[in-house]
Amino acid sequence: TMYIKVLIASVLSIVAIGCSSFQDNSTPLIILITPTDGATNVEREVNIRVTFDESMDISTCESRFGFFEGSITEIPSNMADHIPGEFSWNSDYSEMIFHPQDDLIETHDYSICLTEGMQSEHDHDGMMMDHDGGMMSEEMGSFGTFVNNGVIVWFTTQ
Repeated sequence: TMYIKVLIASVLSIVAIGCSSFQDNSTPLIILITPTDGATNVEREVNIRVTFDESMDISTCESRFGFFEGSITEIPSNMADHIPGEFSWNSDYSEMIFHPQDDLIETHDYSICLTEGMQSEHDHDGMMMDHDGGMMSEEMGSFGTFVNNGVIVWFTTQ
């Protein structure tokens, strides 16, 4: 019986150590961006929404988001120079909402930029945006145009 007690204690120790060091190593995914890529006649009072498949880290997401006038083809080096506005999040931090400070310009092109490195709440390596899998894998191609370090979504207001 002593052998069984030691065996049970050993198994419980291994399980406890394994559970305490468990990390979610899956890469967070974007499951929706609105307005959608190529959308036309978008309301001038639109809010930009990025929905993820899990709870996200606010600072890494907001610092890797940009919203710009025009149809840009490269992500700017300074994402902080985007159209002014404020962020809000849903209750479980799986949807980031950007509220532009002013109504958008009538019949004008806009670009939403997202760069790699957005992290989930669970603090793993963050989103990778590349053609080799990662966040921007094949199923993500409909969300926008791949560029060197992220994705760009274009739309036009009404």
